[in-house]
Amino acid sequence: MPGGLKNVLDWMSRGDGQPLALKPVAILTASTGPPGGARVQYELRKVLLFMNALVLAKPEIFIGGAATTFDAFSGQSTDDMTHKFVADQMLAFERRIAGCRRPRSPA
Repeated sequence: MPGGLKNVLDWMSRGDGQPLALKPVAILTASTGPPGGARVQYELRKVLLFMNALVLAKPEIFIGGAATTFDAFSGQSTDDMTHKFVADQMLAFERRIAGCRRPRSPA
């Protein structure tokens, strides 16, 4: 996990107020290498679960070869499959958020 991100999460986890507790979180990683940041994503997932965040389990998005998948100037995806994977994750995340907003019936 990048040091800067680890430090931010470490500082966020200290104190009484837990800003990510029971908040929906989606993870997407991209890297120039073939695994697409898979190891970083799995480590980040463990940390976020410990922080009691509601991490979206699926679909998982690992974008490998990011230098050829995104336009260097605009940052836009140039790959249709990548665009579809990200769109599918955002739809799933939207459903997760909507589910968190529903009032829960008393037990």
